[in-house]
Amino acid sequence: MRQLLRTAVIGLLLMTGAMARAGDETRPTARDVAAMSSVGDVRISPDGSKVVYVVTTRTFDAAAKPSDDDTMAGWKVERQLWLASVDGAFVPRQLTFAKEKVSNPAFTPDGGGVSFVRANAGKAKLHVLPLNGGEPRPIDLGKLEPDVYRWSNDGKALAFIASPAETEEEKAAKWASGGATDVANEWKNARLYVTSATGGEVRAVTDGMFHIVDFDWSPDQRTFAVVQAASSDPYEVSSRHTAFVISAQDGSIVKPLQTLQQQIEGITYSPDGTKLAFMTTSRQALSWLSVLMVFDVAGNAGANVVNKMELTLASCAWAGDSSAVFALAHERTKSRIFRCTFGQEPMPIGDVGRFVDAGLSMDRAGKRMAFLSSTPRDPIAPSVLDLEPGATARVVAEVNPQVKEWSLGSMEVVQWKNPDGLEIEGLLLVPASGGAPYPLMVMPHGGPDAVSSERFTGWGHYFAARGYAVLYPNYRGSFGYGAEFYRANTGKLGEIVIPDIESGVDALIKEGRVDPEQLVYGGWSWGGYTTAWTIGQTTRYKAAVVGAGVVDVVAQYATSDINHGVAAQWEFGGDPWRTPEKFGESVNPIAHVAKIKTPTLIIHGEKDDRVGHVNGVLLHRALLDLGVKTRFLSYPREPHGFQEPAHTEHMLKAWAAWYEEHLAAAKR
Repeated sequence: MRQLLRTAVIGLLLMTGAMARAGDETRPTARDVAAMSSVGDVRISPDGSKVVYVVTTRTFDAAAKPSDDDTMAGWKVERQLWLASVDGAFVPRQLTFAKEKVSNPAFTPDGGGVSFVRANAGKAKLHVLPLNGGEPRPIDLGKLEPDVYRWSNDGKALAFIASPAETEEEKAAKWASGGATDVANEWKNARLYVTSATGGEVRAVTDGMFHIVDFDWSPDQRTFAVVQAASSDPYEVSSRHTAFVISAQDGSIVKPLQTLQQQIEGITYSPDGTKLAFMTTSRQALSWLSVLMVFDVAGNAGANVVNKMELTLASCAWAGDSSAVFALAHERTKSRIFRCTFGQEPMPIGDVGRFVDAGLSMDRAGKRMAFLSSTPRDPIAPSVLDLEPGATARVVAEVNPQVKEWSLGSMEVVQWKNPDGLEIEGLLLVPASGGAPYPLMVMPHGGPDAVSSERFTGWGHYFAARGYAVLYPNYRGSFGYGAEFYRANTGKLGEIVIPDIESGVDALIKEGRVDPEQLVYGGWSWGGYTTAWTIGQTTRYKAAVVGAGVVDVVAQYATSDINHGVAAQWEFGGDPWRTPEKFGESVNPIAHVAKIKTPTLIIHGEKDDRVGHVNGVLLHRALLDLGVKTRFLSYPREPHGFQEPAHTEHMLKAWAAWYEEHLAAAKR
């Protein structure tokens, strides 16, 4: 369960004594939030003067009419490549315009072009766009569709990961079976390939015995550092990794780096090629990236350069002179960047003034880095930081300037003691309009391997604008609070929810900040689990929303793409078949469903393979049988994190209306 929410934390919903109607034009509206652009994949140029990034825009055509051909309900989603100057030398400009979505941008080694992946005739293709003018040039990789790719240091060649193309025999066999799927063999192992910078002849470096997850190319181009999994099953790919240095010529093993199957991310050579680094987990924590390994390429041993600091790592990048690794870490509700070297304690570089969300990217000189960042009132945007004393992050391109017109709430850190005297921390988003005591919406984060941080949440501001205060509790099991806090919910997934979170609600009531008669609850993914669990233990909440939530932990084990096997051993201490007691009343929300009295809205995507749609079906059927007020919104085509803006808009409106309806009913 620890990885339920790499893809989506849903911000939630709020209210006031003089509640705004769910359908009014208080900004942000549900459409405002659905129409927000998102940004990702920021990369800095070798000379540090420019950044390239991907922007996904969502626009609604007000003149659109219902049509059987329009499954997007009048919305259009585009994902294009943008370029911005670090020093403001030019206005940010869009680089690509075709309707096919782009991803995975990178500057060419000489900085004169940008490469990216884009569909061509329905197949992923690698392209290069010269920055001095001209059209994107596709690189001929035959039938192979690239995923991760890297330029050689001299810019003359490319290496990439791709799954082998389907053979004619395989196509014929699938046709003859009527499309039957052999579930255990559905995916092919991806291999590592090399080609010239212009494409053409492609050479396989690995033989497909293992699935290649990630890699980096040594500066001298003689070796690859590869992260691999036993197979391409999503469960294996998500967290069961090994790492090796292999020959760039024949794929033979040069040196093992990590042979234990643990999560590995961010594998990179130092610029001078003498060292290797990657983030990984300890043996005591399944998916908590708390170890930053650095290897001397010429030697055999590696060292954890963050030592015993128990950092929650998110990204890493080498300094330009190869003397240190910069590591991005989550620390309680904040982010911090550390400079890490052999034999020394990691040194924080100081407060950069914004929450750093993802993706450290370093220029060649090591004087400047790029990343995504936000604040509670300023959306995620491409940003840069000059690595000099006292420097703060600066935004190089505003992606959502319209947010300045919204009614934005204020976020603050709140702390309280649970019944055992343990300090629990969270965030409280309060409306700009004032008016305490507020109606309170409790929104636990997903994961549970996650943390609520001081970053922007459009969904939270949507409900704060309607008068709610929103509590984001960092209950035991959250990242950013050390190993003991992280491990504390193992085997106690339900047990920790009530004392940790309800004590925070009690503290806010005692302080007079929230109205005890206007409490609502809602969450997504593991936040949905926490919601379903809570309403089976207490009736204090007037309404609840279970979004893509785990309702039956046995059904979750059986149907999730990654939440079984070792993941379940970590969470529960067993599996449902050999140790069914580990999946019983102490951890399973469905075991307490008969006690639910709270009106409950259920939301789930029909193509959710992380938390199966069956969880929503089970809860809905149970509540109908029990006579509990319920509604089930099932969204076609949607995976675990919703993708279609029409669905987001509809869901937000329904969520707010559900709360309003039942808070109003409770007053009568």
